[in-house]
Amino acid sequence: MPKLIAIMYEGVRYEIGAHEHFDMVYLAELDGNESSSVADHEKTELRWFREEEISSLDTFNNVKEVLQRAFTLAKACN
Repeated sequence: MPKLIAIMYEGVRYEIGAHEHFDMVYLAELDGNESSSVADHEKTELRWFREEEISSLDTFNNVKEVLQRAFTLAKACN
C-alpha cells in the first residue's frame, strides 16, 4: 500500500493570474511486472535516479527535500 510522505502547497503565479497546487506525494514500489505511465503533457523528463543524484537534479529545493525523505523512508521500510 503506498504511504503518504508529504503534502506540498504551491502558490503558482503566471502573467495571466495565479492558482494553487496541492501535491500529495506517496512512496510506492513497482512490481517487476508493472510499468508506470505519465501523460506527455505532465512531464518533461521521466527516469529512475539514484539517491546521490538528488542534489544535481534540475528541480526546486523543496522537491529535492521530499525526494531525500522518500529515499530515507524507503531504506527504513526494507
